[in-house]
Amino acid sequence: MPRRYREVYLSPLQAARGAAVELETPAGRVLVNIPKGARSGLVIRLRRAGRKRLFGGRRHIYARLWVLNSLLEPEPLRNVDPQTRDDVDFVLGYVRRGLPAQAYNDPLDVRRLYDAYLATGDPNAVQEALAATVGEEPVPVEFSEWLELPGILRTTHTTPRLGVPEHPVPRRIYVAAPLAGDPLAVGAVIAHESAHAFLFRRGYYDALNPRPPEPEGPRSIDRRDEELTDLTVFALGWGDLTLNALRYTDRGWWALGYLNAATIRLAARRARDLID
Repeated sequence: MPRRYREVYLSPLQAARGAAVELETPAGRVLVNIPKGARSGLVIRLRRAGRKRLFGGRRHIYARLWVLNSLLEPEPLRNVDPQTRDDVDFVLGYVRRGLPAQAYNDPLDVRRLYDAYLATGDPNAVQEALAATVGEEPVPVEFSEWLELPGILRTTHTTPRLGVPEHPVPRRIYVAAPLAGDPLAVGAVIAHESAHAFLFRRGYYDALNPRPPEPEGPRSIDRRDEELTDLTVFALGWGDLTLNALRYTDRGWWALGYLNAATIRLAARRARDLID
């Protein structure tokens, strides 16, 4: 019989200090004791809190913990490089122009998004929700066993006409299969690749990162484009997905993407300032 989990979402403070979280179970409300230093993916067994057994007693159930950085108020901005601040503000201001009202008025409910993914295992539920917030057509998503990167957006190319450079058209998002069990990583990867799709469709890369024309083919993506794409995630209102994928390790903060932890925190703060 497959194990069923109850998902528990924690703030970084709760995870670091330990906490007691109430959880509704078939046996009633129980307190789940969260150990100090809990990390995402930790499973805690709740003894005899499940359904009644046929011949007496109750089954065990399992709580699975996920640490969401988005539940922590962003830190005050100190010692921020002026060029980085300018980059963040430029991307946020430029990309947000022309977005539909729901991108501003309906904040992304990341916990509901994670729950939907965990319940179905279907990454398309995440991408479809993101696309809907900005009025875009969804891009099919699938897990890939061969992908060495966390994710990639595959494009097809239209035939050039009258000498106009061709533009990539979003075709499919691939996510590395080893990430499938981690909804926080899956959310961050899909948010990044979905931001690529948004920028390609609107032809925004040329404005965000001007370069000489490339007459031999479609625009190639460089490191600068990737960083701007990660910032675009915050401009589109999906930044909590990037923020939640930040992990603290023995070697310091580890970010899934092209921005360091300080820039991610800066983008989160500035995006929230714009919304407020």
